[in-house]
Amino acid sequence: MDVIKQKKSSRLSKRLVYSSVLVFSIMAIGGVLASVDFNAKRVDRSKVMLGEVTSGDLDITVNSNGSLEPRNIEWLTAQVNGRVAEVLVKPGDKVEKGQVLLRMTNPALEEAVESAFSAWEGATANTMSKKVNLERDLLNQESVVLRAKFTKEKTQMEVIALRELGNASAAIKLRKAEVDLRQQEGQYEIEKKKYDKLVANAESMMAVSKASEDQLKNALTRARRQVANLEIITGIDGVVQEMPYKVGQPVAPGEQLGRVVQPEALYAELKVPALRSSEVHVGQRVEINTRVGYLTGQVERVDPTVVAGNVIVDVSIEQNNKVPVRPGLPVDALIYTAELKKVLYVDKPAFARANDTISLYRLDSDQSYAELTNVKVGKVSVNHIEVLGGLTAGDRIIVSDSSDWNDYSRILLN
Repeated sequence: MDVIKQKKSSRLSKRLVYSSVLVFSIMAIGGVLASVDFNAKRVDRSKVMLGEVTSGDLDITVNSNGSLEPRNIEWLTAQVNGRVAEVLVKPGDKVEKGQVLLRMTNPALEEAVESAFSAWEGATANTMSKKVNLERDLLNQESVVLRAKFTKEKTQMEVIALRELGNASAAIKLRKAEVDLRQQEGQYEIEKKKYDKLVANAESMMAVSKASEDQLKNALTRARRQVANLEIITGIDGVVQEMPYKVGQPVAPGEQLGRVVQPEALYAELKVPALRSSEVHVGQRVEINTRVGYLTGQVERVDPTVVAGNVIVDVSIEQNNKVPVRPGLPVDALIYTAELKKVLYVDKPAFARANDTISLYRLDSDQSYAELTNVKVGKVSVNHIEVLGGLTAGDRIIVSDSSDWNDYSRILLN
């Protein structure tokens, strides 16, 4: 009987223990459920990126990309029609000013030179012949003028002598001599006018002949220049960057036959998004990433136009003795547009814009929940934003894209 009583007591104790555990479990679950916000959106913590608000100095930068370009470029352009006969250099070859890089042929141009030379030579001979004939005519007329002058002067002396005699016989001779003198004076004036007209006519004829000769000479010069243009000659010391034509290819005027650059004088040509271009000004510091090293530079020109959503910015490069560079090398760059002292800043959230108010999720003190908070943004850098209001130092926010949850004012990070 004693054994049976002990078994009943043991069963009762177990029931009491089970009941106590059940009560405490229900209370614990109730406490947990009471602390859970069932209206909050549940988000996987591993799928969000967090940022912490920091107080300090912040550099505002604009991201850009582009390439290194030579300052001194010579485009080799065809001036005449031709066919490539000889290519004397290849890309990468060093060349000197005055060096022939490519030769073309054009038989028609060479024939034109011969024809122009013959025409000019004939005109020159004609001018010389005409000059000789005119000079001969002038000399003949000058001789006639001199004879008329001497005859007139001889008669003048005779008239003077007869007047001095004063007798009857001399009077008859005097009248005849005076008549002869008047006739000879008239003849002398006529011969002088003939000479003057011959001089004027000779000058006019020589001018016409010389103009024709000069015209043909200019035509010859142009023809020779066209033949000379069959040789493509560089005007600078440098390196051949492009030489695309092959022997036998036809060439038309205006076509680019090659390119020579001076690789030691480079600048960076950057493409800046038009939305950020208003922040870029001449004189700002630039850090250039060449993928194999870094260069420093300074903004020297901002293009006033927008092309394909970008603004071209030219950057001068400070002296470089270590980083290997070459024309056309693609680069990334940071343009330092402002330096902010003692400000609040945080990692840049998705879609943040300068001088705007945006909604961000700020984590609470136990880092479990995040509430939608309005944040006033100041300046925007590549990786950070300036915080003007809505957050304090030490606050943590979600910086990854949260557009899928914006309908919820509060989210739970699982």
